[in-house]
Amino acid sequence: MRKTSTATKTKTASRSSVARKNSHSKVKQASSDLDSSNDLLRTTPLTTEDRLAHIHALGQRVVSYVKFMCTVTRLEGSSAESKERAVAVFYDRLAPYGQWVNSPTHIRQWFQSLMQPDNPAQSCCGEGDAFEADNWEIEEDGTIVAIITDGKGTVPNGTRVVVPDRKMKWDAGNPTGHGIIFLTSTYQAICYVTPGGV
Repeated sequence: MRKTSTATKTKTASRSSVARKNSHSKVKQASSDLDSSNDLLRTTPLTTEDRLAHIHALGQRVVSYVKFMCTVTRLEGSSAESKERAVAVFYDRLAPYGQWVNSPTHIRQWFQSLMQPDNPAQSCCGEGDAFEADNWEIEEDGTIVAIITDGKGTVPNGTRVVVPDRKMKWDAGNPTGHGIIFLTSTYQAICYVTPGGV
């Protein structure tokens, strides 16, 4: 029977203790970084540097969400059905962000340059929040309603979205060949560019 010396046991325990401390330190650092990012994202970006800082913080947040979702099948205390539903919802929210990757450069640049008509310092939010709304109507009381024609699997086609006058984007043209509407997560209009930009 092999004997283990006290010195070896001490070294092993010491290594284990160091590993635990390093792991704990990384968790604390990650938590601190997340708190800093959350504080930053509560502010309004006013300059290019501010927007770049926000983009970086949002990227960190997305990476942390993706890492978490990749471990969801190993979580205890949730049913397989709940896990499947969570993954499906997360995928549906994430997938649109890649929808314009293969678009021509001028289309991507157009999306990136769009600013909110009633708040010119704020972006219309980028391609991820954009959906096609080729049809629109003006109701009897003058209300503009955009009708979703391609909700990218996130917004049901045929959904009618009231667009306040201040959210109509008339000054940026439209090279996509489609009406484009930017929506919040509760389907409120941020910007609407009619087909052809007319």
